[in-house]
Amino acid sequence: MRGALSGLVDFSRIIIMRTASDFDRPFPGQSAATNLFLMSPGFDISIQNIPAAGVPIVTGILSQWGQRFERGLKPSNYVGDIFGSLGGKPDFGPGSLFGGKPATLPKRSLRSRMRRGAIRV
Repeated sequence: MRGALSGLVDFSRIIIMRTASDFDRPFPGQSAATNLFLMSPGFDISIQNIPAAGVPIVTGILSQWGQRFERGLKPSNYVGDIFGSLGGKPDFGPGSLFGGKPATLPKRSLRSRMRRGAIRV
């Protein structure tokens, strides 16, 4: 999201492929590693499914890049997060927290962080 807000990423060209759901939320007293590797019967198949689903997508995009994807596709749905950070109005969640306009990021500079001593050279 920060990359899109900074103009470095076209958020409408992102594909999120999710697997191994909620491994970072173990039961109290259980480690995340135990939850992921020992207590998740679907973990192995979920890892196998990433290339099974992802390779055909990437192959299709690469084979049709010049004819279809290079210029981009205009999305017919809302593109962004639940808060409307990129502008527009989400059709899910609480709606835009930014009045339909893109959120702004504070300027960050390496020089100011070096002055504060956060980065040492």
